[in-house]
Amino acid sequence: MENWPLDKQGSSGENVKTIQYLLNAAGSNLVVDGQFGSLTASAASHFQAAQGLTTDGQVGRETWPRLVVQVQSGSTGDAVKAVQGQIASRTPGLAVDGQFGPSTEAAVRGFQADVGLEVDGVVGPVTWSFLADTTAQATDLVIGAQVAAALVSAAAQGLPPSDFVGLRPEVCYYAYDPATATYWAGVGLNPNPNSEAALVFVQDDGSYQVCTRAASGAWKAFDVGLAGIGGTPCPIQVPPAITALWDWPPGSCRPPSI
Repeated sequence: MENWPLDKQGSSGENVKTIQYLLNAAGSNLVVDGQFGSLTASAASHFQAAQGLTTDGQVGRETWPRLVVQVQSGSTGDAVKAVQGQIASRTPGLAVDGQFGPSTEAAVRGFQADVGLEVDGVVGPVTWSFLADTTAQATDLVIGAQVAAALVSAAAQGLPPSDFVGLRPEVCYYAYDPATATYWAGVGLNPNPNSEAALVFVQDDGSYQVCTRAASGAWKAFDVGLAGIGGTPCPIQVPPAITALWDWPPGSCRPPSI
């Protein structure tokens, strides 16, 4: 599902840079500075007029889908720079050079896996909308194989990930909170029956973890034990938007069913 933000005169930030790059790809000659000023508004109005849209100079749910163009391996130009800029703002290190090469494709695939999209390395309308989405509404995501492996590795808390055979699907949660630009997961670990250390870990109720990752960082896991149920304080505050999404008790850091 596509969820497009509204950017207009006075807006600033990475989405405005994206708009400026895309307007340049459509024939404008804007300085890409992330400031939605009168020149950007004028360029947006000219683009809207050419597309038969309302010429209000604002880029919202009607203009974004016309402005974005599909890019993929081998693509070049300003639209590629827009994709690279969005990903680099989340995970620094990707060059914004307008060349959709192997590193850009890998970064796109990683982003798609993170947000639960089909991982094909192609930036079409749905991937564009996830890149541009700045709404404050937390969104449930799908735990794919790549994310599951990362969560098991982080949640092992010093034990080798091989001591665990995966996640417990019935008590695993995964979501993104745009308001704080953080990913959150609540995960139960399934122990390897041949691992005495893992079995003790589970017996001590250390098998339920809350994991979080900043958009530009790595997963960190917190052993939450009986926090939120048995009275033990949570070692980390899960945003209310996330607990509400998962229907966890306010202030809790594990589901009420376990």
